[in-house]
Amino acid sequence: MGLDHQQTMEWFQQVHELDTGDFWENEDHGLAIFVSPDVFRCYYLPEEFQDLVVVSDRFHLKPLLHLINNDGNSTFWLLAKSRLSC
Repeated sequence: MGLDHQQTMEWFQQVHELDTGDFWENEDHGLAIFVSPDVFRCYYLPEEFQDLVVVSDRFHLKPLLHLINNDGNSTFWLLAKSRLSC
């Protein structure tokens, strides 16, 4: 992805810091972590998922979509935003 080691370690420092404090006290069945230069989000999930790591220029959401469409009849729209450089 064109990142140097130092930049990568700075991003994932936040992930390593999850191992401290009370973070794991309220652990649910699953956990989704999204990391980018501008985003760091953690979500507890109500069910277990297989371990998966994806490195890409966009977040991999497909395994999580059934959580918001769990009745099979719901329609949803996903808006993805990116900053393009010309």
